[in-house]
Amino acid sequence: MTLRLRVLALALALVVLTVTVLSWGIRHEVERRLVLDFSVRVGDVTTRVQADLQRQETLIRSRLAGIAQAIGDDNRFRRGVREESASDRRYVIDYAGRAMAVTGLDVLSIHDAEGRIVSSGHFRNAFGSVEASLPRELAALLEGHALTRVRTPSLTFVAFMARDTVRLGSERLELVGGVAIDERFLDRLAGGRDVRVTLWTPEDPGGTGEAVESLDALRRDMMIPFITADGRHPDDAIVSVVHSREGLVALQADLRRWILVAAAATAAGALLLAWWFASRLSRPLATLAGKTAVLDLDRLDVEFATHRSDEVGRLARLLDGLVKRLRRSTGRLREAERRATVADVARQVNHDIKNGLTPIRNVFRHLSEVAAREPARLADVFAERHQTVESSITYLHDLATNYARLSPRLDRGPCDTNAIVRQIAAERGGESHVVSLRLARDLPMAAGDGVALRRVLENLIGNAVESLSDDAGSVTVTSTTGDCTVRVSIQDTGCGMTNEELEHAFDDFYTTKEHGTGLGLSVVRRLIADLGGTIQAQTEPGAGTTFVIEVPAR
Repeated sequence: MTLRLRVLALALALVVLTVTVLSWGIRHEVERRLVLDFSVRVGDVTTRVQADLQRQETLIRSRLAGIAQAIGDDNRFRRGVREESASDRRYVIDYAGRAMAVTGLDVLSIHDAEGRIVSSGHFRNAFGSVEASLPRELAALLEGHALTRVRTPSLTFVAFMARDTVRLGSERLELVGGVAIDERFLDRLAGGRDVRVTLWTPEDPGGTGEAVESLDALRRDMMIPFITADGRHPDDAIVSVVHSREGLVALQADLRRWILVAAAATAAGALLLAWWFASRLSRPLATLAGKTAVLDLDRLDVEFATHRSDEVGRLARLLDGLVKRLRRSTGRLREAERRATVADVARQVNHDIKNGLTPIRNVFRHLSEVAAREPARLADVFAERHQTVESSITYLHDLATNYARLSPRLDRGPCDTNAIVRQIAAERGGESHVVSLRLARDLPMAAGDGVALRRVLENLIGNAVESLSDDAGSVTVTSTTGDCTVRVSIQDTGCGMTNEELEHAFDDFYTTKEHGTGLGLSVVRRLIADLGGTIQAQTEPGAGTTFVIEVPAR
């Protein structure tokens, strides 16, 4: 046997051995990754379903809490529960239906302490009937939520339920509400593709949605407590996330077929292509190395796509798949950062809106007290406080207009600082403490945005009032003219701050209040900077705090 034949025989043997080993290894790895990818996809959908159900529970609870607060402030509902008049009684009967329309709940019923339904939104004619088992079972569950089958005049459906309570004097009411779990709801949880979400309940073995019993499927189950109409808890409901393996089997078959084709073609042409491989192998490898060298998270636009069917081609496709997965992972990371940014903005919006709603709430509390004690003065008091409500509504409207833009621009113009201070003082003066004013008569107009300046003063004066004790203390607001500036000082005799607290007072989300958001002073700092002004603070524990702001005069 000549050397050439030996080289060719060795090359043939090496090619056959290499192709066989690579084919088995690549097929095994790709199949394993495909199975893992499908499993991860099912796990991701399961995690998202759990998060969606948790968000639904939080949303239901928040809506029930809002309804409970509205009931607690509703004197007509209180009279209707005591059945003082027929109109008030009808008001109570229709209350749940109106509340459902406002909050978006699909199920809502209000029960008294004996379990009697005083108002039902999804089945109006159920009022007066005694159904104490559902509220009692929901209260007893550790999870605080459950599924149950709900009956309406026209149909029945499974609903995701939670509860809340409200007290009307000595009377305690139970609020039970929820949302419907139908096929559209389950399809939304699944998010499309080949994943399906099914629901099985002890009352309905067939389940809701498309039941998948095939063993050739990837499946994850979640258990949710289930309560029957008569208050029994026979077994948990099962929410299943199912991914069919049909696509996986097809991919595996295609993979095996293409690997066999590649192996056969490579073995048949080994003798003719041995030298060609030797001379040409380094070029594509150098290309792959060059492309790989520039890869990073900020540059994932490199393409490794190739039509080669040899080892280099398979390596290129693997690298291309890796880059695609990196792109998807980077996209998810950026989406998470975007959501975190949106959450920060949402907290800031929530903080500003609460500032605007506080005067309106104070006015209506005042009107409620006058209506209860001196109804004859109600019209006069309303006329006195009407301007406060209008001002707060205008403030909220301007605030909403500013937030309608992603990065609100300041609408600069002349601002009457004294008028803004008087308005805020009038709104805050009706609380536990009186706000004293020492305003310069000839104070020049400030150059800036009226909404932004009001937000600054609203936060500072509000914080000053909240720092006072319940039975003593005062807040003094002073306006003076500086060097081409308008200076406003807000001084309180409250609890003050330590040096450490003052050092972090203007940081985002730093607060010493039990229910504070930590956004007030950070918002003030940013708005003062936007207005081209300055802010200083002096404080001492137990001796109060003084904030001094200066903004350019017009």
